[in-house]
Amino acid sequence: MTEFATALLGGLLGIGATLGGVELTRRRQATQLERDLLVRVVGEALKAMQRYMREILSLAYGSHPPYHREVIDGVEHVFPRQNVRDDPSQDERFDHVISEWNSSMHQLLVTAPAEIVTLSRQIDTELDRLLDLAIDEQWSREAFRAERVEVGELVAQFVNVARRATGADKLDVENVWTWADPPELPPRQG
Repeated sequence: MTEFATALLGGLLGIGATLGGVELTRRRQATQLERDLLVRVVGEALKAMQRYMREILSLAYGSHPPYHREVIDGVEHVFPRQNVRDDPSQDERFDHVISEWNSSMHQLLVTAPAEIVTLSRQIDTELDRLLDLAIDEQWSREAFRAERVEVGELVAQFVNVARRATGADKLDVENVWTWADPPELPPRQG
């Protein structure tokens, strides 16, 4: 009977160890899948943000204001100006870029840790501010760079928080714009 009990106990311990190993492996794989998803979603958000920024720059540096503001029922709307655009498909492209950015924001809401979501919302607010500035007037490259410093700092924070969440090392970068290091930028508006 003792041999039977010893064999039974050994078998149960072996099964328990196997099941524990399986569970540990499953958890590791789930964690890796979560990290991989976060890397993908953050990468898509950064790509969408850069496309949005590129469109904002096109507006800021353009010679003709392509949009005008109109208040309807107390709500401000932005509309394309007639006969100003050289390329009418630019409105479609701009709408697509904004939709792409908003979609990436929604993906972050579903998949990202709270700190990443908070930073993405701050970036969104700053992009909206830059879009308003770009619509309202034509800018020089240097003056608009001064306006973009804050979004560059927010994106650097966003990248570092995402890197920490995925287990990567922090980067020693305070601003994603390489030109942000010069000491003399014009003062910001608003």
